[in-house]
Amino acid sequence: MRRLLMILGLMATLAVPARAETTLVLAADPWCPHTCEPDSPQPGYMIELARKAFALRGVRVVYKSMPWSRAMADVRAGRIDGAVGALAGEADGLILHRHALGKQVNAFATRPDESWSFAGLDSLRGRVVGITQDYSYSPEIDSWLAGGHTQVQPLAGENALGRNLRKLAARRVDVVVEDEAVLRHTQRHSNGGVQVRIAGRMAGGDLFVAFTPKPERRGADYAEMLDQGLKDLRTSGEFQRVLAEYGLPDWNGQR
Repeated sequence: MRRLLMILGLMATLAVPARAETTLVLAADPWCPHTCEPDSPQPGYMIELARKAFALRGVRVVYKSMPWSRAMADVRAGRIDGAVGALAGEADGLILHRHALGKQVNAFATRPDESWSFAGLDSLRGRVVGITQDYSYSPEIDSWLAGGHTQVQPLAGENALGRNLRKLAARRVDVVVEDEAVLRHTQRHSNGGVQVRIAGRMAGGDLFVAFTPKPERRGADYAEMLDQGLKDLRTSGEFQRVLAEYGLPDWNGQR
């Protein structure tokens, strides 16, 4: 009888289908070191942190690269679950987690032979400013640049920052605005040797995964999972270790 019960129990266990792995589709454009190429050994610290945080909850992350404007459109339409690297000001109507996944600090880059220094947005008056189309730098910067206070030249498409830096070297623009970590990464890896001088900085803000509000995609649930996972990663020290692999400090001052 005992053997029969054991056999019946084993058969019942085998008859239960394995629970399907939950998969989350996230997207961003190449904005290294925050978000890099999906097939890279280092896909970006925000991607690595998101993957590790969700893995603690049994969720697998699929990361896709696409233009930022398309990523935001797809997440609003519910075609993907989230866009990685969003500022709160550009995520109206989307679902954000509470604790930042990244940090943006805007740098104002000029040619090395320039003496101009950034002293607030009004100091940009009369200068030709190169930016990346459809990017948000901060609500204050975005509003000022859109207000017609100075000449702005946006670039879209692949490697917009590298192309803007070449325009800077060719004296077609006077200042290029970009996140400082991205600017330094591009200088080291892919801007064709263009040298720049950082003439000043201005805070951008915290960076998040913006989740779709479509109910069937469970954006609010995933935002909560991400918050809990990030908390666990900070407690274990894994959060800081990932940042260190990208040569970045923890913006909360933790080691």
